[in-house]
Amino acid sequence: MLKILLMVFFGCGGSSDDSASNDVVSSVPDVAGRYNTQIAAATGCEGESYWLENWVPGPLTIEDTDEGLVFDFGGVMSFAGTVDENKNFAFGGEVTFETEEEMDTGAEQLMARLEVSGLGSFAKRGSCWEMDGDITARVDENYDQLEFNDCTLVGPVKSTQIDGGTCDGLLR
Repeated sequence: MLKILLMVFFGCGGSSDDSASNDVVSSVPDVAGRYNTQIAAATGCEGESYWLENWVPGPLTIEDTDEGLVFDFGGVMSFAGTVDENKNFAFGGEVTFETEEEMDTGAEQLMARLEVSGLGSFAKRGSCWEMDGDITARVDENYDQLEFNDCTLVGPVKSTQIDGGTCDGLLR
């Protein structure tokens, strides 16, 4: 019984000498820099894809701060996030987003509270990073915080680093 407990406590098979040589020390990649972001067609919200498609494409700046990373899609569309040693990223937050859309009755000013989250991973391509994943936005157009009348959009994104770290802007 003691042998089983020791195996569970110290790990199955191998001695303490083996574990030291098998430890792999990995570090969190430095993905800070400027990126160009593309979004595939966002799905959900019955044709109201503008809640994502009006702010996601274009410039993205990822900054390293004392509290973690900031994924900044421009001004108020800025979210706290992280990247782990496996190059997986996560970011999210709540923002108020305003847009003007052309409707059947003319231009209409729209506003909604968005709960945004992004998940995916980074991969090195040449000297630059590429970010692949999904951005999800839960849209509350009438600020009532009742889930039954909210909708959710999901948009696949790809961001390519154009400046930062060792990136020279050229994908090779």
